Amino acid sequence: MDPYFSDQVAPLRAVQVEFYRLPRHRWASVLTRVHQMGADTVSAGLYWGWHEVEDGRFDLTGVTDGRRDAVGFVALCARMGLRVILRPGPFIGTQVLGGGVPSWLLHRRPELYALHVDGTPWRCPDSGAPRCSYTHPLYVEYVRRWYARTAEAFLSAQWPAGPIIALQVDHEISSGEAPPGERTPSLNPLDMIDHNPHVTRTLWPVWLRKRYQSIAALNSAYGTSHATFSDVPLPGELPGSPAARRVRVCLDVSQFADWCLAYALQTYTKLLRTAGWPVPVFHDLAPSRWMRVGQLPSISALAEVCPWLGHNLSAHLQRDGHEVALDFAQYVHDAHWRTKLLASYAPHQPSLLSQVSAAHSFALQATYAGGLEAAVVSPGVQADPDPPDVGTSIRWGTGAPIRPNGFLRPCFWHTKALFTYLAAGGAELAKSRTEARVALGHVHPTFCVGGLGSDTNSLHELTQESSEGPRRETEAAASRLASQHVAQQLVRLQVPFDVLDLVRAPHDQLAGYPLLLVPIEERMPRQAQHKLLAYAQGGGDLVLIGQRWPVYDEWLEPCRVLADEVGDGVRLLSVEAVQALDPAGWQDLCIPADVGERPVWTDASQVDVSIRYATGSSGGGASAASTVFLIAVNRGPETFEGTVHYVDAGGRRREVAMSLGSLRVGFATLRDDQVVSAVLQGRRGGSTSTARGGFSFDRGSGVVATSEDGLVLSAAGPGTFRLERDRGWEGIVAYRLLLDGRLLPHPAQTEGTSLVVDYPAQDPLGITDSILLLDPAYPLQGEARRYLLTLLACRRAVLAEAAAATEQLAAALRDLEMRARVVPSEGAPRAPLGDALSKAIRSVDRAARYARDLRQVVEGQAEAQDEPSRRSQVWMTQDVRAHLTSLGQAVGQALIALANAAERCTLPGEPHGIDAYQSRVDELASAIMPIRQCLQVELARLRGNLQAGDIEPQAGALVEGSLADLLGTLLDLE
Repeated sequence: MDPYFSDQVAPLRAVQVEFYRLPRHRWASVLTRVHQMGADTVSAGLYWGWHEVEDGRFDLTGVTDGRRDAVGFVALCARMGLRVILRPGPFIGTQVLGGGVPSWLLHRRPELYALHVDGTPWRCPDSGAPRCSYTHPLYVEYVRRWYARTAEAFLSAQWPAGPIIALQVDHEISSGEAPPGERTPSLNPLDMIDHNPHVTRTLWPVWLRKRYQSIAALNSAYGTSHATFSDVPLPGELPGSPAARRVRVCLDVSQFADWCLAYALQTYTKLLRTAGWPVPVFHDLAPSRWMRVGQLPSISALAEVCPWLGHNLSAHLQRDGHEVALDFAQYVHDAHWRTKLLASYAPHQPSLLSQVSAAHSFALQATYAGGLEAAVVSPGVQADPDPPDVGTSIRWGTGAPIRPNGFLRPCFWHTKALFTYLAAGGAELAKSRTEARVALGHVHPTFCVGGLGSDTNSLHELTQESSEGPRRETEAAASRLASQHVAQQLVRLQVPFDVLDLVRAPHDQLAGYPLLLVPIEERMPRQAQHKLLAYAQGGGDLVLIGQRWPVYDEWLEPCRVLADEVGDGVRLLSVEAVQALDPAGWQDLCIPADVGERPVWTDASQVDVSIRYATGSSGGGASAASTVFLIAVNRGPETFEGTVHYVDAGGRRREVAMSLGSLRVGFATLRDDQVVSAVLQGRRGGSTSTARGGFSFDRGSGVVATSEDGLVLSAAGPGTFRLERDRGWEGIVAYRLLLDGRLLPHPAQTEGTSLVVDYPAQDPLGITDSILLLDPAYPLQGEARRYLLTLLACRRAVLAEAAAATEQLAAALRDLEMRARVVPSEGAPRAPLGDALSKAIRSVDRAARYARDLRQVVEGQAEAQDEPSRRSQVWMTQDVRAHLTSLGQAVGQALIALANAAERCTLPGEPHGIDAYQSRVDELASAIMPIRQCLQVELARLRGNLQAGDIEPQAGALVEGSLADLLGTLLDLE
């Protein structure tokens, strides 16, 4: 188990930041906003094509362009208290050119293209660039070289020595592509296979040899007379009759398609390990429509080579005119079925939602009801315009919570509410567990049946020597959809359940569930049949859902383990019979006496509820921990006003009164039957309470989070919080934390055991980050202190970025000094470059240490080692000379002030620390304001000189750009 995830202090909360789309000087201010959103981790893509500028020439430190300084970005995240998930590709998606693969490689090596069955290249849907054949040896060698170079740059930054806690290998390797002329991916396995000659002439024969062992066995199955496996072509279309041979070829092609994807993922995962990475590696699965679940690719095959799988999510809500409705089947598949299945493959890693838009807040929050433990909000920051040397769009990330100008969208605050709640749950929530006594068994129906054809539902008849006509569905598909229908009914019944892969789950894991529901078809892997037999013989209640007993194994060889040996204790129900069950019938089926009482439920049919117990807790027995975490999903059209019933850690029935808006998700943490944290949501607010007290907010969405040193309140808009607890609120003091870092006293009204706090989202004083409720008698030592400390660390990092921008400005000035010749303005005598300017620039030169900053000269992209004397001269007037003299002096003063302010960005261990924090913020403001005002004046004067033609345009533009970057960084501090 990885040390970071075994010792987590809180659930992972990540935001994706594509740093190469942003100017270098904006990184620190953007990461400050990421932290203020409540995130503790940044997901960062390493864009291979951006960093390998030419074949064999890498730039990961920003030598050629500041946006390429990936090493600096990771170091900046560490300084700002953020962990990092690194995504080295090779394919990273995110609408970058070539999907991340270098354009020079695509242009020079057409033999690497992945091909459709008709020989045309697979292409990225956004840029139109060809896709590379994943397993081509030459391409793998290029990837190996890229991984080796990134490892060389970042291995020292791995956890625990550095911030990198995990890697994502490739991106949506399973997403495939629609065939030429089609709009959606095909169900035909031939359309999912890369037909590059390396695949068809090398990998296909290798796979066949492993599959059949001898060419005689293959010829017998295919009815052919091939001399070697290399003589067997990968079919360009599925064969016709006789049916038995057709089915076997179709099965082989389907299995091969699954194997190709798993082999590619295994290859890249091994390359990362060989490069020296020991941190956990995961892969992200593309969004999937619920009715296509279980088709290509095989999640089971991918999990065998990379057990930690995240999944990417689309919205569950659909708009019909002015109405917004829930796609219930898709919601169950994404939030429950898929989340639970993927969690079963990697029990020691957090269940991961690897990509979800903050704009889809319902989809993000509802997935936690299905057992989600970690999420990555993507995109985090909008780029407008999208840099043409990087992206394929006019603008990128239009739904991101952070706008291009740093302003915030409403989804920022919805995400902040969730992340604030999760952070307050701390290690107790990170290590909590669900309680399910029912399992839904899953077997991947590798038999991908696009276009296979039969008029019968019997696979047995398909394997006979007869010609069959076309049909649209097979028993494999019926089994696949039955799994979804069963999951939907379990969600409606509020029955907690897990989803297990019957091939990969060990027998001991299956035996831990009193009830096992398994959709079946006539073909089931031999290993799964033996496990189900052992489960039933061990006393487990096994319910098989399908038309017929399994009589074939995964290779269509006879296998009647279940049909002949399971006995009378197993129930076999048809899909139609299961679908026809009324609620009472489902209740009898899924909650027999030996399964026990549900741990959490409501009386509302449109509300789904789940519960997590802190480590050591268990509904129905004594416990060392008394904390439970409730999640309620209101998928109905009306506000839910009712009671959530749950069984606490000691086995006692408890009740929570809850108000939750339509299509909203509520969260509540209860300790000893008292609400200690909650996410409150609804058009008119929401509430959560017990007999010992509770919380409410009267408008929109808000959060109340309790930590060791007090409470944090935050909301998406203005409103009033009312907090009640049986011990009252004596000694509590309220502070308003603004988004710019200032901390102000804030009024709060006590009414008996209630505390009423008005929440001003924005007023003339500024935008509210949160309200802190603290007791001055106790020191800051919990989440509030960590949050304030990180805010100071963020400001210290922004100051460092301002200093770097100042260095670049000083470098531009020095270059100008070395090459300038002064020309007279109209009616003025000619004069040499003033001594005052030379003196000011020399002082800036010493302070800035900008030997590394002479990377760009005015004309074009000359190399840094060029001697200034060899560059062409520029000209300026005497007035410009005077302006630049004062600018040089201002820059020198800025460096000194920034260094002094950075040294003060700490929070000493004083009894409380609030006053110390505010004094630091005040000192920062007083230090920065005069610098900014002075530089704004100088920028205006410089622009005036440029417009008047008093300075050579290219030289002036270089200084103007550096000065504008510096001012932008300083403005981000306010």
